[in-house]
Amino acid sequence: MCSSGRLGFLSMDSTEGWCIYDDMLVEPFKARGWAVTPRIPWRRFREHDWSQYDIVVVRSTWDYQDDLTLFHAALDHIASKCAVENSVALMKWNSSKLYLKEMANHGCPILPTAFVVPGDVPSVAVGRALETFEEVVIKPAVGASSFDTFRIKRGELEAPYIFVEDPTVVELRGRETQLVTKEFATQSAFIDELFSDVPCLVQPFVSEIMSEGEYSLFYFCGALSHAMHKLPKAGDYRSQEDYGAVHHRVDIDSLPTGVCECASRAIQALPLDQPPLYSRMDVVVLPNSIMEPLAREGSSTHFTVAEGNSEPTGYALMEAELIEPSLYFNIASEGIANFIEEFCKRHGG
Repeated sequence: MCSSGRLGFLSMDSTEGWCIYDDMLVEPFKARGWAVTPRIPWRRFREHDWSQYDIVVVRSTWDYQDDLTLFHAALDHIASKCAVENSVALMKWNSSKLYLKEMANHGCPILPTAFVVPGDVPSVAVGRALETFEEVVIKPAVGASSFDTFRIKRGELEAPYIFVEDPTVVELRGRETQLVTKEFATQSAFIDELFSDVPCLVQPFVSEIMSEGEYSLFYFCGALSHAMHKLPKAGDYRSQEDYGAVHHRVDIDSLPTGVCECASRAIQALPLDQPPLYSRMDVVVLPNSIMEPLAREGSSTHFTVAEGNSEPTGYALMEAELIEPSLYFNIASEGIANFIEEFCKRHGG
């Protein structure tokens, strides 16, 4: 452990137009003896001298999903020169949402999920899910910002389908081309083409999320720092600001008990001896309307929920963000002091 040193924040090549609140940490870290270099582009990892840092913290690498293999190579290279937070092994594990199955097997409640891996037929998994639920969602195991996430209702799978790109998604992906439109004989054919050889998740669509939103709980070294409520735009289910969702700070004491219990179980289900430096647990309501159909004979065999005899919380983990979650210091300024305090307890300063 060192009393002070040099700290680097890993980011993207271009951060123009992005709100990167980690810049708010630079001066407070300086007061604790840490010199911070912010916004270091991860794609240029072979050009950079990483040995000048004591620790590199992965922060706003929000395009890593575009080349996961290269990103993992960058993490390995950086870790050979200096310490990295969060741990490289943990971030690799967290790169694919298939981690949710392991967390469920360790007692963390998740939405009922069918995990589809290469060799499986995605449309078959969707069809089975629609035998239990009126509407489901399919999404890739590696992805962000609800890209390639689709809602499918019972009766639609074998109907003709016209795919039209979402203009917001095109903009977020940094493309300036015309929107793609493509016709398919059935929605089943579209699903199988899109998710061919791509791991994906099939889950029931929880309509309550549209009205109740999603909670994000932020932990630093396992200590709960602050919380946020994310309410989708009217008529939408996506919780990202890019789609019009509204985010606001929530007092920890006012959080529903089930939300805190679910997030706590998520922390306990992580595969490591000590908690990560930073983590964001995204939690959604898990209503009886979703759980009751699973009680029907045979319905639960296609889905993972959670093992163990723990009492239901009424909420489920949507995602555990351990790589590059925005920590929203602009909304919850107390998070700045909390982050630095926990960092310095672990690394000195």
